Amino acid sequence: MHVRILGSLEVTRGGLPLALGGTKQLAVLAMLALRVNRMVSMDFLVDGLWESAPPTDPTNVVQVYLSRL
Repeated sequence: MHVRILGSLEVTRGGLPLALGGTKQLAVLAMLALRVNRMVSMDFLVDGLWESAPPTDPTNVVQVYLSRL
């Protein structure tokens, strides 16, 4: 698996692109890719996704994005 983060975010496996989901899910992947081999807190992900107006249960939403990835 290869993750390309310069230019358009892209993940390939066996040379074929993988479907990555919507904008917020792509943002989660990008935040994780930029911090490879380091722990990423839920607070960091929530702040990166919503800044000032998170949904009622942001942890659950981030967990859904992660499970889809």
